[in-house]
Amino acid sequence: MSVGAVPDRMIESEVFGHEKGAFAGATSSKRGSLELACGGTLFLDEVGELSGSAQTRFLRLLREGRFARLGGTETLSADVRILAASTTDLEAAVAAQEFREDLHRRLSASAVFLPPLRERGSDVLLLAEHFFARYSRAHGKRIRRISTAAMDMLASHPWPGNVRELENTIERAVLSCESSVLHGHHLPPALQVAKAPETSTRASLSEAVQQYEKDLILDALKSARGNRMHAARLLDTTERVIGYKIHKYGIEPQRFRAPGLASR
Repeated sequence: MSVGAVPDRMIESEVFGHEKGAFAGATSSKRGSLELACGGTLFLDEVGELSGSAQTRFLRLLREGRFARLGGTETLSADVRILAASTTDLEAAVAAQEFREDLHRRLSASAVFLPPLRERGSDVLLLAEHFFARYSRAHGKRIRRISTAAMDMLASHPWPGNVRELENTIERAVLSCESSVLHGHHLPPALQVAKAPETSTRASLSEAVQQYEKDLILDALKSARGNRMHAARLLDTTERVIGYKIHKYGIEPQRFRAPGLASR
């Protein structure tokens, strides 16, 4: 449940439930997320957005394992595990008296700090491949791979929106891709601009063509798992030409090979 997506006046009702007549418009009783999650887990995203009164209710829940519906007098037991996440600095919120210190201590009893995506460069490409596979299936796209140039753009972006931004970016790219390879031009302009400083903006036509040729060969070798003969077939050329280009561009096909596989 995303706390930040629920209006302040409704968050207590959504989580704890309410009785008929608890507030204007409450024409019937309603079970909240706690009751619906009985015997399971309730995940609260952006817990730092909880209102003061909701924080007080949660503190009682964590201390006693009990709660009451909004407008109710009956005390209910909660057989539920609470997981909470926040992009807000809760320690700073406590210092600013915007978040209860005692609730923070309870939530921090078993805490995991996850660094922002920009500090986990190796995770970007793994997550990109994961989301690429997921949304290719979900949208019925027959896209074989992400090009090397597009991967470079993804790796160089700072991702201020973290994993959600990456996921949304990949889904949009998959939707806009009509070929068998997802290229850099399928990505948002911000990512293409971010890649620009790494490439020469004054490259000659010959240099640009060579870079494009190199990217095509890298993509083919990636799909062929480093097998030159297979890569040559994918590019409709000969193994001799591929071998010459590999030597010319200083490409190392072995880095694309699966462990234990031999390659020509």
